[in-house]
Amino acid sequence: MRRKVEIQLRSTVMHQWADMVETASRAFGVNHKQDGDTPFHRWARALSRIMAVVELGDAPGAELSAEYDEAYTEFFGDEMGDNYE
Repeated sequence: MRRKVEIQLRSTVMHQWADMVETASRAFGVNHKQDGDTPFHRWARALSRIMAVVELGDAPGAELSAEYDEAYTEFFGDEMGDNYE
């Protein structure tokens, strides 16, 4: 019997990001790694991009920082989770 196997190579930081997104997916019943474009998706994507830049030893540029700030405010609002769709 043949079975498919998935092998993932992740840095520790990217594994932590994936764990966070998978936990949110289970909690909210949405596949946040693939489906949709909610405020959470936009925040998680921006966070992932910042983490990748930092892991490479660079600093996020102004455009990426602004994208993250906008996504953070859109999702978290004044109180964490108030704006979840």
